[in-house]
Amino acid sequence: MVPEAPAVRGIPYKQLSIGIPKETFPNERRVAIVPATVQALIKKGFTINVEEGAGLEASFANKEYEAAGAKVTNAANVYKSNILLKVRCVELIF
Repeated sequence: MVPEAPAVRGIPYKQLSIGIPKETFPNERRVAIVPATVQALIKKGFTINVEEGAGLEASFANKEYEAAGAKVTNAANVYKSNILLKVRCVELIF
């Protein structure tokens, strides 16, 4: 009889950060995540990093993200997150 493989263990949510960068595509007004969703993810244990002004085109102020529990920070810190959420793909510059 073959023994069962041990269950796969993932990374706890408390050890993961999610970054929300500002959308840079011309005329893009959406944002990848809204403050209500930030609040739900914070309750699960995630750390949320939102780039300054990421939600302005979608009518969400920085203070709304902060009130939901996100850290509003610069782009460099956002891109250090474990997970990135964007509406459009990340533009690569070579």
